[in-house]
Amino acid sequence: MDGPKIQYALPTSNAWERMRTILFRPFDIAKWFLLGFSVWLASLAEGGASFNSNINVDPEGASGRDFREFFEEGGEYISANLAWLLPLTLIVLAIIIALFLLTLWLSSRGKMMFIDNLVYNRALVSYPWKQFKEPANSLFKWRIGFSIISFIVVILPLIPAGWAIFQMIEVGFETKSLTILIISFLVFFMLALVSGYIGILLEDFITPLMHKYSLKTTEAWRRFLPLHRAMPGKFVLYFLWRLLLGLAAGIAILTLCLATCCIGLILLCIPYIGVVVLLPLSVFIRSLSLEFLRQFGEEFDVFPEIEDPLQLSQS
Repeated sequence: MDGPKIQYALPTSNAWERMRTILFRPFDIAKWFLLGFSVWLASLAEGGASFNSNINVDPEGASGRDFREFFEEGGEYISANLAWLLPLTLIVLAIIIALFLLTLWLSSRGKMMFIDNLVYNRALVSYPWKQFKEPANSLFKWRIGFSIISFIVVILPLIPAGWAIFQMIEVGFETKSLTILIISFLVFFMLALVSGYIGILLEDFITPLMHKYSLKTTEAWRRFLPLHRAMPGKFVLYFLWRLLLGLAAGIAILTLCLATCCIGLILLCIPYIGVVVLLPLSVFIRSLSLEFLRQFGEEFDVFPEIEDPLQLSQS
């Protein structure tokens, strides 16, 4: 496929104008809350996990013997209480999986709702929920498979990393163990980056094409991949720009929370309310991806065919 002869650009100003048109021309608080509902649904399965590792160092020095004793005692406790620990673990695991699948399903519906409301400058719930049932269900199934594969692939490098850490605790510092640890984390970082890149492509380009043509996820990938192969560098640059934009947004939000003596943080932590507060940011980022995609020709323009693309239909 020959790439379209266009001038590559990041349409930041177009996305900014579209956000202002949708949310502030005119300002309608009811529209904010209804549109915020679709954004809230869309973001349900995207909450980041936070991991805290607290390492307590014995001032007299921790030995490999203490480390082994800890695991031996833990193994003995599990063995002695296996009759109730195993069923409890399975129940908790089943609940976690069920909640994950539910949020993933709702999120897939919400993504279609958000795109539909954005391109038509409206705030509907029932119509896009029903209209895009099939594409949303296809997206849901694809995301399940992608989540499982990503988890397995990304977690694999942590196995040798864990072995290296165990060896360093057990027998002390060794160059071999440190080398394995460094290589494992580099591979982990690279695989996580690739997984994130595919996730951005799915979120920012595949989902809009599914909305435009009522496609299944695999069909949308087949339509998009020839464009990506024709100009991969432009999409990589877009991905890096999205990472930078996310970092800048995070710093700005943190600064605002500190400037308001954590009042802003309290609002952001309230489910749904926090999404409504950050609605301009969500609309801007979503508009940025749609404006970027439309540069590549009519086939990739998800907006309605109207005379002025910023004066969207209110129907």
